[in-house]
Amino acid sequence: MNAIFDRTFLPEALFEFVVVSDTHYMLPSGTGGAEFESRRLQSARADRALRLIASLDTAFVVHLGDLVQSYPEEQGFDRAVAEAHAQLERCGVRPRFAAGNHDVGDKPDPTAPTAWVTSETLASYHSRHGRSWHSWDEQGVHFVVLNTQILNADLPEAADQQHWAESDLRAHTGKRICLFLHLSPFLETEHEPSLGHYDNIAEPGRSWLLDLLREHSVELVCAGHTHFALFDKVGTTRYFVVPSSSFTRSGFSEVFSSCPPPERGRNDISKLGFYLVRVHTAGMSVHFIRTGGDISPVDPSSPERYLITGTSRDLPHSRLGIGLRHPIAQVAEVPIAWPSVARQRIRNDYPFLACVELGIRHVRVPASDLDNGLQSTRLALLREEGVQITASWLWSRQLDLPTDVARKRGELDEVEIQVLGSPWPDKLCLSQIRECKEQLGIEVMLSPVIPRELVSGKQHTRTRMGYRHEELPQLERHLAQNRIRVGRVLCRIDPVTSPWDALLEGVALGSLSHVGAVDWLVELPPTDEEHQTLHAAEAVFATALMRKSRLYLEPLIDLDRTMDASYGLLDRICNPRPVFHVVRCLNTILSSSAETWTPVPAPAVDGARILGLRGHMSTSWLLLPLPPRQTRISLDLRCLDGFGEEATQVWAYQLQQGTCQHLGQSQRFPSPASFFFDEPTLLVFTR
Repeated sequence: MNAIFDRTFLPEALFEFVVVSDTHYMLPSGTGGAEFESRRLQSARADRALRLIASLDTAFVVHLGDLVQSYPEEQGFDRAVAEAHAQLERCGVRPRFAAGNHDVGDKPDPTAPTAWVTSETLASYHSRHGRSWHSWDEQGVHFVVLNTQILNADLPEAADQQHWAESDLRAHTGKRICLFLHLSPFLETEHEPSLGHYDNIAEPGRSWLLDLLREHSVELVCAGHTHFALFDKVGTTRYFVVPSSSFTRSGFSEVFSSCPPPERGRNDISKLGFYLVRVHTAGMSVHFIRTGGDISPVDPSSPERYLITGTSRDLPHSRLGIGLRHPIAQVAEVPIAWPSVARQRIRNDYPFLACVELGIRHVRVPASDLDNGLQSTRLALLREEGVQITASWLWSRQLDLPTDVARKRGELDEVEIQVLGSPWPDKLCLSQIRECKEQLGIEVMLSPVIPRELVSGKQHTRTRMGYRHEELPQLERHLAQNRIRVGRVLCRIDPVTSPWDALLEGVALGSLSHVGAVDWLVELPPTDEEHQTLHAAEAVFATALMRKSRLYLEPLIDLDRTMDASYGLLDRICNPRPVFHVVRCLNTILSSSAETWTPVPAPAVDGARILGLRGHMSTSWLLLPLPPRQTRISLDLRCLDGFGEEATQVWAYQLQQGTCQHLGQSQRFPSPASFFFDEPTLLVFTR
């Protein structure tokens, strides 16, 4: 079953493990099915997730709790647990468990909606799973599971666990340590309230736990329970809150400025999945494996495999960037509603996590974000995940750029100056750019902001951001006359312009002596997913031709409250649109090595656009069906460069689905070698 996933483009790992949470096996006769119809699918969703987990064949699996939907005090609980264990056995998964509230009882809070954990429920749990606090070692890394349900409880087991944990961690001081929990220590901040809060750990247990993380420099913490993904750091500890593979929790949807997801937020299937963690000599890569609420059987004999794509940490050669029109994070308050009796502040980390999942390495933000406590903190965490931050200032003669940059030097990697009203920076602007480079050692990118430009189909003129490529020769002369070299310039590709054609024209310009590199801002076409997907695919594919260039896509999230509505890579509830997966897969495939590419002449095919790149070890062909899609398009592979070479292996990547398939060796194909496609597809011929 290991062939279900493809890790071809990922760096080697010492070993891997899976973290899954809140599978909530539900008895067929369980209560509540009429309240939420998706409850009837929980067990089937978990079944598929578990079979996918088994196919990954990792060193071990950790289940963060809430194995069943029933509570210990309910009739049928024992039967549910037995059936859940039978499901695990059928699926081939034998996880290590953290105890959840559905497993042993609620945390000690007078507002808890179900019965508290007791010594009796603990004893029953321990008889099935072993002790609920334990540890083990794997290839030099120490792993610890703690029972969060008994923190702050007036139980002898709580004191036993505390003494054991302190002793165990002390005995492993200096080693790499990972910790697994059910309840999260906190959701938004370390000092948030806990009384009446269903989803965090109360004091003094919270501070005790966080102090342990800091004292022993724990590398990774994973918690469950919320069914909502979050990311934070405690000192040097990376802290992931793991979503469920079965259903989402309703109240957290308050953080999205949109209508609620299906079933009042309980059936937001795009957020379902589990984490694959890959352990490296330095650090760990955490990959979200999306299950999407799928209940179809897992077929290990299928030739299609799921492509595991690289995170920002995995892809040092990635030139993909995002221009953040929305903030990287926003905070909302979940209203007082069951199961909590207090308002709960929750942060939307989905844009942050999406950037890492895409494998981006560059983000452009307004410099004002660095003066906002929430935004600057989240951007600092993004930098630690391998993403460079470019802060943008609007130029004015009142601006003291060197002073502003010096004040924020430790929070940014590059500076963007947006020249207003003209493409050509004046002498004072250039003087401050020179000072930033010479005194602060920081590169500056130039981009113009040009208002009052006519746009077809718009009642009012618009403001253009970014150079047009035909302006670059004059900019080069302007910089030469002022004897200054800038690090980068930002060129714009309009939604109605082919990114491939525009970037080929950019390549034809050659290098500029007074510009270090040319970056490209690509705005996605408005409210048309097919055109959006084709546009972004062209842009990512074409950027591979320009080794020094970066590609900034905009917007990350839909713009739907503006004169210029546009779909983003994410919709308004921060779920991926098809373009997200196309960009994610292309970025990993093209950025996994420092390959040098050249364009290849492409054949004309009715109903499709074909683009080609040739590298040292492979030739890649991007197949883009043009809307409206009606039938599958047939292509004879023998008309493509690189196909007929000796020992050529042919791979097909279905970019929207995130799957790949080995088609075989080119010499063994029949004539004609027909290939059919109806969605964006990448063919790779490896030599």
